[in-house]
Amino acid sequence: MPVAGQIASVAVEPHAQVAPGQTLFTLHDTSRLEIPVAVPVSRALLLAPGLRAPSGGAGAGRSRIEATITPSAVVGGPRWSGTVQRFEPIDATAQTVPAVVELAPRPGEDPPPVGLFCSVELRGGPALPGPFVPRAALYEGGVVWTVQDGKLAARRVETGAAFGDWVEVRAGLEGVDEVIVSPLERPLPGEPARRLGAGAQGPGAAARAAGSGAGGA
Repeated sequence: MPVAGQIASVAVEPHAQVAPGQTLFTLHDTSRLEIPVAVPVSRALLLAPGLRAPSGGAGAGRSRIEATITPSAVVGGPRWSGTVQRFEPIDATAQTVPAVVELAPRPGEDPPPVGLFCSVELRGGPALPGPFVPRAALYEGGVVWTVQDGKLAARRVETGAAFGDWVEVRAGLEGVDEVIVSPLERPLPGEPARRLGAGAQGPGAAARAAGSGAGGA
């Protein structure tokens, strides 16, 4: 039965005599390829809490972690699509998690050569509940300053995952709360605050809704 693939190694010379059962060559099956991707632990936990790759099944397609693969050394080269199938054990030294991406070339599509270095973009996974606030909005003791009835009010919050310059707030804020994101010097509860652009100057001049956020690698 014919099998397509890429030859990995050849164990015999041309015109050499061979014996029954002797290995002639090793063939890589390219119908499905696996690409290990080292993902920082913090990013991996955003993509897949518990480090369990979302499985297939009814209604599960939206939660899959999709991957776009491009050759590292080729500008404007081919692109392939894949999905994260599983996570390997954490590398305790590097604090990364190998995410194994499975690539199944479409009919008529040439697969990437086995051993090729690639760049992989991961996207998808579950959305974090949020809301998120900038790191700069957090003050000592886990306090953020909000605007209530046009005045400053301190709120103590419980923080969760960090993503770049943003931090998840697990408790203490609602999605409709307005959080001060501009620097404050010696803020006082009850001090008047107005939105940026409304003619206000000084502490509390910049306030905006915290909003909800979503995770992503």
